[in-house]
Amino acid sequence: MRCMGSIRLATSVSTTLTAWCGALPRLTDARGKPGKCAAGRLWVVFACWLAACHPAGLRAGEPPSSRQDKLLPRPRAFTALVNPDCSHCIDEARRRAAELEDEERVLAWIRGKYQGGAIPARFFLVPYRVISDTYGVFVFDPDAGYMRGYEPSLDFSFYGWRNGIMVIRHKDGTLFSALSGRAFAGPRQGESLVPIPTIETTWGYFSRAYPGAVAYHMYEKYRPFELPAVQDADSASTRLEPDPRLPAETDVFGLALADHAKAWTLAALQAAGGLVTDQVGEQDVVVLWYGPTQTASAFAPLTEEEPPQHVTLSYDPDRPDAPFLDETGSHWSIEGRALDGPRKGQALRWLPGVQCRWFAWSAEFPHTEVVSVANAPQAALRGSKAALGIIALPESVTQQAAARWAASGADRLALVLDSSQPRSAYPSAVAAAAAAGLDLYYWVEVARCPELAQAHPRWMASLGLHTDWKDRFPDAALPSEEEVAKAWPWVPIGYAEAYSAQLDRVANLLSQAVGDYRGVLLSGLQGGPASCGCGNLQCRWALDYGVPATATKLEENAAAKFLTELAARLPNRLLVPVWVTECEESDLPAASGPASRGTGLCGSVPCARGACPRAFAAQWQALAEAHAGPIALLALCRQFARTGSFYESDTAWTTGPLTYLEQVLPSHGCQPVPRQRLWLVVEADEGEDVAALRNTRCHTGAGTVWIALTQLDQSYEPRLVHVQE
Repeated sequence: MRCMGSIRLATSVSTTLTAWCGALPRLTDARGKPGKCAAGRLWVVFACWLAACHPAGLRAGEPPSSRQDKLLPRPRAFTALVNPDCSHCIDEARRRAAELEDEERVLAWIRGKYQGGAIPARFFLVPYRVISDTYGVFVFDPDAGYMRGYEPSLDFSFYGWRNGIMVIRHKDGTLFSALSGRAFAGPRQGESLVPIPTIETTWGYFSRAYPGAVAYHMYEKYRPFELPAVQDADSASTRLEPDPRLPAETDVFGLALADHAKAWTLAALQAAGGLVTDQVGEQDVVVLWYGPTQTASAFAPLTEEEPPQHVTLSYDPDRPDAPFLDETGSHWSIEGRALDGPRKGQALRWLPGVQCRWFAWSAEFPHTEVVSVANAPQAALRGSKAALGIIALPESVTQQAAARWAASGADRLALVLDSSQPRSAYPSAVAAAAAAGLDLYYWVEVARCPELAQAHPRWMASLGLHTDWKDRFPDAALPSEEEVAKAWPWVPIGYAEAYSAQLDRVANLLSQAVGDYRGVLLSGLQGGPASCGCGNLQCRWALDYGVPATATKLEENAAAKFLTELAARLPNRLLVPVWVTECEESDLPAASGPASRGTGLCGSVPCARGACPRAFAAQWQALAEAHAGPIALLALCRQFARTGSFYESDTAWTTGPLTYLEQVLPSHGCQPVPRQRLWLVVEADEGEDVAALRNTRCHTGAGTVWIALTQLDQSYEPRLVHVQE
């Protein structure tokens, strides 16, 4: 207990010193830029205090005495950068705008004056590997997959590798593991460096979130070096036998406190929805994961202020830049800062976690616990009851109806927004939602657009090479060699001509939207239904599959580009793409379907194997990487003919889209998606009570379930269009 209590005190003192250092006067250069300060020496004092309290340092997972460590000195391999000049992120973003990329990996320290700072890896960490500075000692080990910082010092240099992990050397001759900060040889053997609060993130995210944060002055001598693509042979030669609990190269997030260490695979953090509540020893821990920057961080669930306040977090994708919501309604960022609400400006107590590779973590902490998707509690991977939203036509939203929905557990309302709805119906609907305390959203159908289809039939989606769609329309004529069959009235943004027209149309619709709405659900950002010609309404992956094109096709990431451009026109609005999952194994022809039976939705076409899931996975990945917020999935059992004898009930397929993602994405090399990031859109049966629907549909693990009280039409009709105008 003495040791654990000391670690808690160390966390508190570390935080206090960080704030203290930030408050001290700092020298500036002639241009008034942040310079160096003696406050960094306080970290040295703190290190001595911690060493006195813990003669063994951070002892978690000390190696067994029988292990033969492998040390390879290479002190001339890299020259440390000492005490570089400083500037600010906003200035360096302008100075090197042509070279600094948004996705640039950076090591960011996240506490102290100027709200921390950022170090672009390609310019500083790749060529130098060690930066010894009054802001901190910053290390980068690309072979072991980590970057982190320790208390300030001007006295460290690169030394070599030990057990596959980079080694740094103090000028007094002490050798330290760059991963754990533990001294294993020299006059200070057994001591440990004090980590400072750092995370691994991207330049675009951090420099926009904290433009006034510190950055090193990027003189012309600092040129970019690409991140190493292959393992350094010297580093690899010192590796130990890998711990068989995980593949050696698995990316993990590790945290060591006193005699205890634990590692979570990044896949487990993603599967848990970006937030894990756990313990390391006796210390309560909150581990956060931010997908857009591939960043993990760990905190005690306490504020830094005195007396500390306990914080309970849940994942809330409605605010993409701060998706962690506490019990007061405050949103917190991956840096552990509250960006809004009653706790705005407060910070959580950082814990010294680090992203690295399993071979390195397990070598440094051989007795570590490990949490993976395979052994994580299923409850943590599925989440709890979802938030509830209602989708309705404006004319159906009365004060009585809105109050009834709110009483049934709904907290948000999406009004269908299109030109066919009377404008006069919106103000009263918005007022009713506000009176009931419902957050306001709008639902916009993009691709299914009769007005554009009527005006520009050549922009419509084609039905593709296969003709199984004709089974649904026996009276329809097949196209001649001079014609192509189109899915009226679907006008997808995958065509250049339609893209621009749809962008203008949607932006114009939303410019006339009534009320202070929170976000927009954008349906129909894929191809049209039956895109390969199979007839399945969910087959959206193709454009002009095996048939002549009558419009100009764009690249695969049209949806991501559309969202980005629309967001520029609609700042401060949450844009949520609504996606349709593809044909399933059960839709295969009966002879090849599961248990030799199927739905028949794909006719004779083996859609669910081959090109269909591959294309879907690639399109989804492009969307998920470019879009940081929630993604909605259409789970319309009746619309998609997911009812009848093949299913246990008429609502059994409600979780089908979630299951599809969990099966298809990993099998095609794509990142798993936490269910909490996903929204489900379901249909209400006629006369079905919203409260009853909440009980039957909201335990899926999805972040929000939207109940459509109006038809979200997914149908099409075949129309023939001449190939040549």
